[in-house]
Amino acid sequence: MIQLENIKKQYERCVALDQISLNLEYGRAYGLWGRNGAGKTTLIRIVLGVLSPDHGTVRVFGNDPKREWSVRREIGIVSDADEYFPELTVEEFLWWVGKLRSIRDSLYEEQIERYTQAFYIDEHRNHLISSLSHGTRRKVSVISAFIGEPKLIVMDEPVNGLDIDSIEALCSLLRKHREKGGAALIACHDATFMKEVCTDIIEIDKGKIVRYGPVGSVDIRFSAL
Repeated sequence: MIQLENIKKQYERCVALDQISLNLEYGRAYGLWGRNGAGKTTLIRIVLGVLSPDHGTVRVFGNDPKREWSVRREIGIVSDADEYFPELTVEEFLWWVGKLRSIRDSLYEEQIERYTQAFYIDEHRNHLISSLSHGTRRKVSVISAFIGEPKLIVMDEPVNGLDIDSIEALCSLLRKHREKGGAALIACHDATFMKEVCTDIIEIDKGKIVRYGPVGSVDIRFSAL
């Protein structure tokens, strides 16, 4: 589903990723763990096709995500930045995401109602996203990742700005997504959250994979942070 072979990325004299090779499968949730600057976000951006590696090959669903931009339509994405369309309401933005993923209107209506209620923002459906608090905008971003039930979810620091109820809702959605055969790639500094939702941990330090294995076998309490 995601194949990375000998990926290298360098910014001037700084090596962000050094000979990264991974084969990520459906039905698993992979946690990226490491210090700030370890290379986690660079790896995510390469998987999404936002960046190209200097060396190596990337395949997502069998395609190069940099060349096949349509691959991103099949991925639920939560970035680390507060990105949104200020001129759209919550419902308009989520409708646009649903159209990108070609889901029928009846399914979209069912999903938006279920997800906005799960994150306690159903009362904000007709509000402009620009008028919402940072935490509520983060909830909209998280919900958008699940619209259309994409097979792959990629998240960079998804719990930033979320309250405890929303984190619990996100944990539940990620578990159900995995149980249905979906896959997730998640970068996060919250060890409790990672242990709750991930099946595997990929620890990165100075651009290299230093440990990789099932979540129970990789101690992430103090190893990297």
